[in-house]
Amino acid sequence: MVTIPPAPPQSSNDEVRPFEWLTSASSIDRPLTEALKGMPDQEKRVLHIGCGSSILGEYLLQERKFCIKEVVNADKDGDTLDMMRQRWDSQRQEHDVDSDHTLGSLEFLQVDFCAEPIAYPDHYFDLVVDKGTLDCTLCSGDQATASLLGEIHRLLKPGGVYLLISFHHIDLLRPVLEDCPGADWDVTHSVMMRQVEDLISSTGKAAADYATQEDVLSPASSAAWSSGCPEAGEMYRRTVNVLLCRRRQSDDNKAATSSALDIQAVCQHINKTHDQWFQRTHPMLTGKRKEELQQVFQQSAAADQLLDLPQSFQALFTDAEREHLTYEYFLEDWHAFGEKHTELPVDRMSYETAACFLDEMQ
Repeated sequence: MVTIPPAPPQSSNDEVRPFEWLTSASSIDRPLTEALKGMPDQEKRVLHIGCGSSILGEYLLQERKFCIKEVVNADKDGDTLDMMRQRWDSQRQEHDVDSDHTLGSLEFLQVDFCAEPIAYPDHYFDLVVDKGTLDCTLCSGDQATASLLGEIHRLLKPGGVYLLISFHHIDLLRPVLEDCPGADWDVTHSVMMRQVEDLISSTGKAAADYATQEDVLSPASSAAWSSGCPEAGEMYRRTVNVLLCRRRQSDDNKAATSSALDIQAVCQHINKTHDQWFQRTHPMLTGKRKEELQQVFQQSAAADQLLDLPQSFQALFTDAEREHLTYEYFLEDWHAFGEKHTELPVDRMSYETAACFLDEMQ
C-alpha cells in the first residue's frame, strides 16, 4: 500500500499553510523543462490537478523561463482554494508583481474531477501536472482513476504533456498509462529524489531535504521498489517516479477525434491491470499457503475431503483477511467463480477447487 503524507496543518490565524505533496515545486524544474521542450515559447496553459495548498501554480508563473500564460489550480476543497487565492492576491498587491502585465493569470477551480468534467474545452492545456493525485485515485477506486485520466486526455493539446509525480511502482504505472485504451500518448519514465519543503519553517525560510541539483533526475530504477512493493525505509521516502505522457501530434489535424476516451473501457483496463499487479506482487496462493490449505482440508473435511461454504470461508482466509472480506462478499465471488466452472458443486469445495478459487478471484 502506498503511504500518503499527512494533511498539512493549518496555521493559528486560519490562513492556509502551503504544503507540497511528495516533493517541492522547485525540485521538478528539470521534469518541467523536459515536458515543455518543443512547445512555443509563450502562451502556454497549465492545469495543476489536485493542487491542494501547493505553490506550484505561483512558481510556474513567477519563473519566467517557463513562459506560462495561464495556470489553473483545480481541487475539490473549496476552502483551501479560497485561501490560496487570497494568498496569491496578497502577494501581487504587496509586491506589485503584475504592474507591467508580464505575469500570467492564476485561476482557481473547485471541481471533483473524478465525478464531473472540468469546465474547459478540449485541447485547452499544454501541460497537466499531477503530484500525487493519481496515487490517491489508484488507492480509492478504478472508476475514479478512469475518470481522472479521461479528463486529462481530453484537455491536453496534441503535443501536450501529462507530467505525473508518483509514489506507486513503475510496473503498475507503466501499463496503466501506456496501455490505456484510446490514449494517443507516448510515455517516458525516470526516477527523481524528493525534496521536502516546509514553507513556514521556524526560521521563516524554506527548508529543503533529500534532493541535490545532481540528483533531480536519476536512471529509471529505484532501490525503493527493489522487492516489488514499497519498502518503508529511507529510499522509499527519498524517491518518486516521474512519468511524461506526451500526446502525439496529428499530421492531418484530426486529433480531436481521439480526445474522448471510453471511460468504461479505461475502468476495465485499470481493474485488470490492478488484478495482474497484485497477483504478481502479492499473490494469495503462495507455496506456504497451499500447504496450509491442504492440511486444513485433510484435517477438517469429511471422508470425501469436501467442505461446505461456511467451512471453506474459514479455511480460505485469515482472521485479518476476514475483517475486510465478509462472508457475503465471499459468496458473490464464489457465485461468479461458479458461473465459469459449472462442473463443480455449488455448495462445497475440495482443496483443488479452493486453490483454484483463490488463484482466480483474489
